[in-house]
Amino acid sequence: MKIGLYADGTYFCKCIICSKVFRGDKRAVYCLRCAAKNIQAELDNHRWIPVEERLPEKHGRVLVVKAGTITALWLIGKTFMQRKLWKYRGITHWKPIILPEQALKDNK
Repeated sequence: MKIGLYADGTYFCKCIICSKVFRGDKRAVYCLRCAAKNIQAELDNHRWIPVEERLPEKHGRVLVVKAGTITALWLIGKTFMQRKLWKYRGITHWKPIILPEQALKDNK
């Protein structure tokens, strides 16, 4: 069976990260090990971060968990960077809001 412009079968491919040669689909650009590392890095970028672990490093928009509810929050000024204030307001976790255009810029 032919899919698109590629012929059936596997090919010798070269990983663009570690240069390891592997057998895979003609479109493959990562070996299995490097692909797994990339997936894990993406998952780490999108995980909920406990306030006890760290706070956002810069001002901007983040999602926060407060009393079991997810809310968007705009961080302005130094007061939002104080851990005591976050705990006082009942915020337990946060994660950055990654917009599609920002993600595209980061991948270039």
